[in-house]
Amino acid sequence: MDIKLLAAAAAIYLGMAGGQQPVEAQDSDGGVNSGKAALKPGIISTYVVKKGDTLRKIAEMHGLQLTTLQWSNNIVNPDLIKVNQILNLPPVDGVIHDVEEGQTLDEIAALYKIPLEALLNANPDIDDHEGLVPGARLIVPGGRLQVTSPKKQVSKPQRFLRPVSSGRITSRFGLRVHPVSRSKRLHAGLDIAVSTGTTVKACRGGKVILARKAGGYGNLVIIDHGNGLTTRYGHNSVLLVKPGQRVTRGQVIAKSGSTGVSTGPHLHFEVRKNGSAVNPVPYLKGWIK
Repeated sequence: MDIKLLAAAAAIYLGMAGGQQPVEAQDSDGGVNSGKAALKPGIISTYVVKKGDTLRKIAEMHGLQLTTLQWSNNIVNPDLIKVNQILNLPPVDGVIHDVEEGQTLDEIAALYKIPLEALLNANPDIDDHEGLVPGARLIVPGGRLQVTSPKKQVSKPQRFLRPVSSGRITSRFGLRVHPVSRSKRLHAGLDIAVSTGTTVKACRGGKVILARKAGGYGNLVIIDHGNGLTTRYGHNSVLLVKPGQRVTRGQVIAKSGSTGVSTGPHLHFEVRKNGSAVNPVPYLKGWIK
């Protein structure tokens, strides 16, 4: 028998005897790779659910924790996945973060309580010197997603102290035409017109997780109040607190201004629940209607 034919036959036999082949995973640029090798550093791959798959099985197949797949795909119940459903597969355990307008790497690292260096290493192609692109997807190694129970989601917001003692609301939460870019986009908070130097107060006690210049926000303060709730105070002229500092309700944290992308002195105030912007009005009920 021809030696080449014999070798080919042996290869076919060995392939058939090798057992179950790795399940294919498709990476974000459309390429198809096999199994664990598909998870490349800095690249979010995708996987198409097949008949008989479970989320736990897919996680084990790619060396990931079950919670990583849940957090990266907004899956509350791991038993409810469908055939042909496309799943995001980060290369390491953690979460996938969609960049919002004005966010910086420093801010994102602080939100997830991980070192900035770890975030940079996991996203080697990302550079925010010129500002991160809204909608860009970042791999957050070791990041954890805080999930609020249904009871907490429907509970009434706790009333906050007003962040400034006076001022006129010039822009509310919701879709609007941006005054600078002129594009229609979500305005994630309230704009309160006040003169430069007006004292800005913490609406509730908590821990400062960011106090620095942050893209379009200008000089920004972010306070973590626990249970996934944070508040943001933007466009300040002076910051009076530092990251890691504990503050009390009503404590002066900054002086208002017009830093960042701004058309005049005002305070941009946001309330966020589990990282998502929500309407601040229910939290300030009694002052703003």
